[in-house]
Amino acid sequence: MTDANVVLGYIPDDYFWGGKLKLDIELARSAMKKIAHRLKRSIEESAQAMFTTVSSNMADGITEISTRKGYDVRDFSLLACGGGGALCGAFIADLLGTKNVLVPKFAASFCAWSMFYLDIGRDYLRSYLCKLGDANVDEINKLYHDMVEEALSELEVLKVARKDTVVDKSADVRYRGQFHELEMHFAGGDITAKNIENTEQEFHRKHKELFTFSLPWVPIEFRNLRLIAKVKSKKIEMLKIATGSSDASSALKRKRQCYFNGGFVETPIYDGTRLKAGNNIQGQAIVEEPTTTVVIPPGFICKVDDYGNYIVERNYAL
Repeated sequence: MTDANVVLGYIPDDYFWGGKLKLDIELARSAMKKIAHRLKRSIEESAQAMFTTVSSNMADGITEISTRKGYDVRDFSLLACGGGGALCGAFIADLLGTKNVLVPKFAASFCAWSMFYLDIGRDYLRSYLCKLGDANVDEINKLYHDMVEEALSELEVLKVARKDTVVDKSADVRYRGQFHELEMHFAGGDITAKNIENTEQEFHRKHKELFTFSLPWVPIEFRNLRLIAKVKSKKIEMLKIATGSSDASSALKRKRQCYFNGGFVETPIYDGTRLKAGNNIQGQAIVEEPTTTVVIPPGFICKVDDYGNYIVERNYAL
């Protein structure tokens, strides 16, 4: 896919990884030529076909976990994470009809950023093999109590009191004889017989939602009891970027030929590090960040928010 994006002009050969790595366009074309020969298409047409196929496959995957479960994706925004998410985010959104695409300022390091926002904590588990109908709430509560005590002991180094500790309880549950389990969450406090009853009903419902069927005549089993003990941490404050007007021309760094809708067109290339909050960029256009590239297709507009995130959406004014 990187070869295809280089051939299409979306990824620059001289600014990959912020210019630390030089890409060889001819090697990329050579790689695509093998596919083009079998498709009896040009190298550029084959690269476009590959890009469209991959975007369509990802759109189908999103549909499988949303539309087919009763959610209308048109009510949602598409979050494009990772270094490559911004390359195809707008194309996927166009296929799905989502409201817009949100590309985080630090899309390529989004997973690493999440670590700074996670609460400090630990996970605990106790095996508990039992049919739900035979479950003993006293035994269950004792196992959870043991896990809480273990957690408090291990969190002592952080000088954390019980009142500052948040505890989440859940259990691995399955139909008897199944290979996989579903994690079912409990409400706070001690487990009661009513909690067990609610878990049985919720398991049937959740199983049907995930796998399109339920087996209410098959016994349900506990497999494991789980507990997460965590300490609420102070969140990092995101800094706002400088504010500008809707005119983004001061961040224009160059133009190059990019492949859109079956042909190469001259495309403005913007330096993401020079963009300001409030800037608007009309597609077709490319925004180059040190660790990601935002592709704005024709008919789309990209708006920069106060924190340097990119919101890409259909330009209905056209």
